[in-house]
Amino acid sequence: REEEKPSHPTIGFPESLTYDTTELKGLNQETVEELEEVEELEEESELGIATSADESSRIEVGVSGSSDYRWGEKEGPVSSLGFKNYVKAKIFDLLFVGLFWLLSLWLAARSMNSNLFRLLEVATSGLLLYLLVLAIAYFFLFYFFIGETLGDRLFREEEEDKSSF
Repeated sequence: REEEKPSHPTIGFPESLTYDTTELKGLNQETVEELEEVEELEEESELGIATSADESSRIEVGVSGSSDYRWGEKEGPVSSLGFKNYVKAKIFDLLFVGLFWLLSLWLAARSMNSNLFRLLEVATSGLLLYLLVLAIAYFFLFYFFIGETLGDRLFREEEEDKSSF
């Protein structure tokens, strides 16, 4: 009869990242020191005793929690928009949301065998509330998950292109 070997679950992520010394033997000494330093910093931050010196070393090691950096971009703080480009970006965002709103109203009117103007006449306040909800959702989701809207991204790149010439 065969002995049953204890199985370990293989689905999901471990609760914390810990490194066994046998796993670290294959790595060079600098990498081992960096990993140990990162583990110490994580333990200190969990206990709430992290200092500003810990934060600077954390950035050097590559475990930055700073919101000044964006994923997928060059290292460094994100440049801010000028007033003119800020206004252009917000107008673009509002036009984008308004276009989506009109398209959804047109589809709703078409599905009810009516026209857009009849729908606006009958349910003006509800449709304006729908526009407000769309605008709030658009700005919240983009700022929360990406940190900028489509308009910010579009006009910031245009500003950077002008400054490079």
